[in-house]
Order: sequence, then structure tokens, then C-alpha cells
Amino acid sequence: MQKNPRRYSKFLTLLFLGATFFSGCASKARIESMVVSQAPGSPIAKSRYEKSIFLGEVTGGEPTNPLWIPEVGNPEFREALYQTLQSQGLLSTQQETSMYVLTVNLLGLSQPAFGLDFTVTSHVNYLLTKRTTGEVVLAATLKAPYTATTGDAYFAATRLQLGNEGSIKANIEMFLRRLYETP
Repeated sequence: MQKNPRRYSKFLTLLFLGATFFSGCASKARIESMVVSQAPGSPIAKSRYEKSIFLGEVTGGEPTNPLWIPEVGNPEFREALYQTLQSQGLLSTQQETSMYVLTVNLLGLSQPAFGLDFTVTSHVNYLLTKRTTGEVVLAATLKAPYTATTGDAYFAATRLQLGNEGSIKANIEMFLRRLYETP
């Protein structure tokens, strides 16, 4: 049986339009969805690191191309970290007066290519050093998964964005737990 090239072309066009419709356009990560905030009086609100951490270089993020897949850019990741440290009472806004410097490298996001539920895993390297001596206080590479389901968002690009944001937030939470456990 011979294939009709015109029918095949129409099929591919419909398939492409359907994929475009169901996937949506990619949006950059929303900062407010990645910030870890605690209510006043929470067990981790007071710490020996109170107002002593300066947020240094944040690298590894990638800007989102609206025609491709959602990513987490350095500016969004940095601001989420900044707001998290601030909300936890850990942030020192001046490097000269801080006790510690935190540098962060987003090693990557493991994202699914397709599916209904999207589990995104972020891989982030955190390095906390004493500002005056350069002594490493905490060095950790953490990976944190987060699953966004079809119940969270209908469009695949939105689910992937939610997966990215949730994974970064979970990663920052893991870092905070590790920080508070560090002597």
C-alpha cells in the first residue's frame, strides 16, 4: 500500500500544532515559588549564623528560551536564595561585615522529556566559607526531586516550570537543614 504524502504532511502538521497547544510556551522560574520562608518563632528562626552570611557568586543557571523548555536563570536563583536567607534572618548585606560567604553553583536540572507527571531533580553545590580565613565551613552538593502533576497544571511547559521551582525550593530547604546541623 502506497502512502499519500499530502495526508502524511497534514498529519505531521496537526501533530505539531497539537504538541504546541498542549505544551504551551516556556516561562522563566518565579522567584516567589522558590523562596523558603518560615513563620516567626519556628525552630530554625534563630541560629548561630544569624545575620552573618553574605551571598556571594551564584552560577550555573540558564535563562529560559520561551520557545524551548523552562530553566532556572542565575538572577532568579540568586534572588530566591537572597530572599530565603533574609527571611531566615541569616543574611548579612555587606560582605565586609559578614562572618561567612556563601557561593552557590546550580550544577543542573534533570528534567523529563515527556510524560504526565514531571519529576525534576536539581543538583546544587553550596560552599560556605569563613570570610576572613577562607576556611570551608560547609561544602555540600545536594540533589532534590520535586514532582509536578497534571493536577498542578494542564500544559506541559507549566508543569515543567512548577517542577523546576519546586525542586529548587526543596534544594534550598535541604541546604538550610544541613546548615543548621553544621557545628
